[in-house]
Amino acid sequence: MSFSGLTLSELRSPKSPPGSEALLAELDILIDGPYVESQAINSPDSPVSSRNQQVRIFNPEFQDRITWASDQV
Repeated sequence: MSFSGLTLSELRSPKSPPGSEALLAELDILIDGPYVESQAINSPDSPVSSRNQQVRIFNPEFQDRITWASDQV
């Protein structure tokens, strides 16, 4: 699992940071997008910090098994 200030499309673009594709290939879960204070979510049950961020689950085994209580992330 990784948090990124970049979006998934930015990580997959030709202008992505070196190693981005290799990192994505190893991930089960990506939380992407920059933190935007005006869209902040202040909930310990949320996997994202602001509404513009997205949870990307690459490994289907995790699709329905993850609960987002802060002590489990």
